[in-house]
Amino acid sequence: MKLTFKLSLAALAMTALSAGSALADTKMAMTNIGRDATPAEVKAWDIDVRPDFKGLPKGSGSVAKGEELWESKCASCHGGFGESNEVFTPLIGGTTKDDIKTGRVKGLEEGKSIVPILNGTQTKVRGVLYTAYRDCQRAIRDERWKLIRYPLVDRTQLFDLSNDPHELTNLADKPEHAAKIAELTELLKREMADHADKSQLTVAEPKPAEWTPPAAGSEPAKQAREKHAAVLKLRHQGISG
Repeated sequence: MKLTFKLSLAALAMTALSAGSALADTKMAMTNIGRDATPAEVKAWDIDVRPDFKGLPKGSGSVAKGEELWESKCASCHGGFGESNEVFTPLIGGTTKDDIKTGRVKGLEEGKSIVPILNGTQTKVRGVLYTAYRDCQRAIRDERWKLIRYPLVDRTQLFDLSNDPHELTNLADKPEHAAKIAELTELLKREMADHADKSQLTVAEPKPAEWTPPAAGSEPAKQAREKHAAVLKLRHQGISG
């Protein structure tokens, strides 16, 4: 028994030595792969900002430029002074219970319970799904149909999800589906009203829906490249909108 125990310990020690040697060989074999990131590369990607504000870039610009940035990038959701709670909770000021009662903060209301589905008394708790993205898209779908509205370019899409689950064939231009579009549009308007969504489904001067990229080497192409480079620079500095 003692001899067997000693032999087992010896075998275990040899295994450990072999594993250590293999690991050392692997590390030696990988020493010439890749390189350490330079301080400049680390700085370019280190864009986190901590609760104590450490990590913020050095200040620049002016109050007027800040106001312009806020109005173009933030005010549509947060309001001109950060007080709006119609889309998100306010950045300045609190949300009262009365706000919820009057529908100003639909996002803070409790969702529909799925307990009826879990206990088998219902198969669903909502008849439709309503979605929104900023001021450029609104959509609604039921078990079969999906309507998407793009107000800024005055375009509508209609998909028959039972036959086209990947939404490849737009039926909005088919005359036989005009009644379905009207029905879903009214349903969409009701959902928007229920969620205090004040965006419009039409605009006075819609933009062209088609876009042709500028020719290579042209002035518009050069401006687009410069704008893209400027956006990347801002992102690396951690101050993009």
